[in-house]
Amino acid sequence: MSHPKRIENLEQYFINREIMNDTARQVAKDLRLAPFEISFEENSPSPYEQMMQNVLPAITELLNGNAQKLQQTIYQVDLSETRFRGALRTENPALTLADEILKRLLQKVVIRRLYSSGNAGA
Repeated sequence: MSHPKRIENLEQYFINREIMNDTARQVAKDLRLAPFEISFEENSPSPYEQMMQNVLPAITELLNGNAQKLQQTIYQVDLSETRFRGALRTENPALTLADEILKRLLQKVVIRRLYSSGNAGA
């Protein structure tokens, strides 16, 4: 049985600046990146890509740093162990993990908006 508010396609939200701004705040909170400021440029491909460029160095640092801090971050983000381990087995673990983390945080934001507003279109 599928969940009534299940999000099938997160990519549809990649260009929504309001949702991506909320996601940037969630990134700052869950990854403990304070201050984390991001301004979405009008001429860029998407707010998601801009955010990825800003988050990737932090994820790379986590992967190269303290394993306990990385584990705490993955727990805070609520990324599944399957997705985490899968990301580590890719050709570019930092990029894949950053993508998985951003998508999970975006999912949290979208779900929160869907439940708080009762609006299925977020």
